[in-house]
Amino acid sequence: MTFEVCEKFFNNWQKKTADGFLVFLRLVFGAFFFNHGLPKLAQAAWSFMWIIGVLEILVGAAIVLGIFARSGAIIGAIIMIGTFPYVHFSNGFNPFTNGGESALLYLAVFLVISAYGPGKLALGKKVFGKAKF
Repeated sequence: MTFEVCEKFFNNWQKKTADGFLVFLRLVFGAFFFNHGLPKLAQAAWSFMWIIGVLEILVGAAIVLGIFARSGAIIGAIIMIGTFPYVHFSNGFNPFTNGGESALLYLAVFLVISAYGPGKLALGKKVFGKAKF
């Protein structure tokens, strides 16, 4: 098998599967982030952590549904950037020892979703005719 044959195979495979993988990524991480916010609702109403929990639930729902997914991803990225100094840096700067590795994963996925949008199976496309924000 030559390099050109391999390159052609993987280019064709990528074209056929990219949208499906983006939707899978959006569904999994959106659902995880939604669930990440649920325990924070046990905090006192209108406290800082309660507000963050509500935002995480809204962002997770937006990403799962694919409606305002880019805006939600940007808000999620901002939340994750704020998580480091507020939660993790007190345990050191290394994300593998301070518990911040999941925040970095969420940040990376939110940046991908904000750049590429929600993909084909997005409610925003059904409602508005195209993905909004």
